[in-house]
Amino acid sequence: MKVINTNLEGDFTLDDNAELYGTITGDVLVPPDYTLDIHGIVSGMLTVEQGATVRVMGTMNGPVINRGKLEIYGIARGGIDTQGGETLIGELAYIMD
Repeated sequence: MKVINTNLEGDFTLDDNAELYGTITGDVLVPPDYTLDIHGIVSGMLTVEQGATVRVMGTMNGPVINRGKLEIYGIARGGIDTQGGETLIGELAYIMD
């Protein structure tokens, strides 16, 4: 799993399993068969495609479209649209619409 420990401006499509400790200012797309662990901040929309997994321990400021597997243990401020995906919300997670 690669580590992203920087600030990325603009939209981002995951091309490998990764852990994000920095910030992404744009939208993030997680394609099938990839996993993204968010410890940092995503400011744009997050799209989790069918077959993808995302775990949020950090902060999501934009909306989330979930068609895959989404686990939230941190903060999700933009709302979650579960479109056939599986969503797990941790006991200490903070969800805002």
